[in-house]
Amino acid sequence: MAKKQNNMGIFERAGYALGASKSPAAGFDYVKGIAVAMEDMDRIDASIKKTQDLLKKNPNGVEIPKLTDALSDKTADWLAAKKPLIADAHEKMRKGTDEEKEVAIKYLNDIEKGIVQLNGDFENAALKQDEYLAIEKSGTYAVSNNEEQKLNFHNFANGTFANAGEITEDENGMPRLTYNGQVWDQIDIGNEYNYKLEDTIDAELTNIENMAISGKDWNKNATKRGLEKIARDPKAVKDYMYQNPELMDAFISNQVSIPQMIDNSEGEVDTKGNIIKIENPAWNDFKAGIGNVMPRIGDVDPVEKIPQYDDYFNSNKSDEFLLSFTDGFVNTVMDTYEKAYTKPSDSGFDVNAHE
Repeated sequence: MAKKQNNMGIFERAGYALGASKSPAAGFDYVKGIAVAMEDMDRIDASIKKTQDLLKKNPNGVEIPKLTDALSDKTADWLAAKKPLIADAHEKMRKGTDEEKEVAIKYLNDIEKGIVQLNGDFENAALKQDEYLAIEKSGTYAVSNNEEQKLNFHNFANGTFANAGEITEDENGMPRLTYNGQVWDQIDIGNEYNYKLEDTIDAELTNIENMAISGKDWNKNATKRGLEKIARDPKAVKDYMYQNPELMDAFISNQVSIPQMIDNSEGEVDTKGNIIKIENPAWNDFKAGIGNVMPRIGDVDPVEKIPQYDDYFNSNKSDEFLLSFTDGFVNTVMDTYEKAYTKPSDSGFDVNAHE
């Protein structure tokens, strides 16, 4: 597991500035979006609870059938509907013309291929359900996944899809297992969180701290090239930030121009003469969903209709903002590495805590 507490500190101390130039504070119809989100929230909460209840009731593992009773019945219905056509094909194979026999053979072969396809769909969908339950149990489902992906993931994991699955023929007449109108393996369930980026940053920070302590030279250019390579994958950067709440706080704070910390009103300074910062009440209200510093949209009066933290948190999951998450990423991390190398004792990291 990556050490999240340490990673938070990286960006807190560096003054994380991601999203400054590419993430607009507006652009979504938040009023409409909030209403839709509330409806989605109820469905998602119910689906999550169903998944969690399933895992709690089966601590030693959930037994997942290859075929649910509902799907077994639908498979039987599909085959029953084909029975007259199958019988007709067999009749044509015995008594039909050469052309009719050829058509009949192709039809029976297609039926056989369809049965093989359905069998594969049933087996593989069951394996995927087991995989998704394991992800939920381990707590590694990525926070950056959007609400639709989350709902799909839990409906898949808890068996809702399996119980409501349908057999639908595609444009070529091939029967496929479909969930919610989509072929089962084309449903977007999001992704599991990959700790590679987080572990890489941790490992490099440990290496730099150790070099500073031992007095060894640090090849900064090589480190920067490594970070630039990481930043080529904005999805990984986005996943990393969403997995660490403090990073998203910094991102959204910069996005909406509401600082998390402000100068104290008394002008008090610390021992080094720096003005002491205090928590910004406006930010705290904004994050709690009771802020009124954001502009109202149209004729909306109620405070709950003013865009709040959660609205930005969810809206930023859109691919429209994907590249925003790499903005400033390399320089921010390099700045923190620089501080750790220059004065490791003040980097805020316990070298012995890194393995």
